[in-house]
Amino acid sequence: MKHEQLYLANLPCAESYERSYMHRDVITHIVVTKTDFIITGSCDGHIKFWKKMEELIEFVKHFRSHLGPILDLSANSNGSLLCSISSDKSLKVFDVVNFGEYDAHSNDNYSKGV
Repeated sequence: MKHEQLYLANLPCAESYERSYMHRDVITHIVVTKTDFIITGSCDGHIKFWKKMEELIEFVKHFRSHLGPILDLSANSNGSLLCSISSDKSLKVFDVVNFGEYDAHSNDNYSKGV
């Protein structure tokens, strides 16, 4: 491989490494709630919950929510519930504060918005 020694010389050298919690695909939706959560959804159907702290943002939960791209994410007015719909024709409701997922629903008639 061209420049192989350069790549090898620049590999990180440490006893431990941090884990990345970023999405593996394009983030298509972001919701910020009144309960200080940031919720991100990506085109691979994954939803991630992040908690706004005083000086940083902390990863808290990952859901492999849908088999298709997320079409819409929406939180209720007080930030306690989140709803997602997907091209896989499913709708899911989440308890934001307790990181829970309620029963999923599937329907051919969901529109493109929550």
